Amino acid sequence: MRTAIVILMIMAIAGTAAAQNLGPSPERPPKNTPTQPYVSPQEHKQGGDTIFDATIIPDIPYNDSG
Repeated sequence: MRTAIVILMIMAIAGTAAAQNLGPSPERPPKNTPTQPYVSPQEHKQGGDTIFDATIIPDIPYNDSG
């Protein structure tokens, strides 16, 4: 029984190895360029608090010493 299982495992490994295409791959067509190029906005679209003007939330416990 052990021999049959080993032979079955070897055949499964050999089958998957034989299924691989080891030749050169065909050339892929070039990718399409986007229809509208990305334009970076002049103003920043995100913002928020910095370390100097952060809003303190009193309900969240914290320790700012040390």
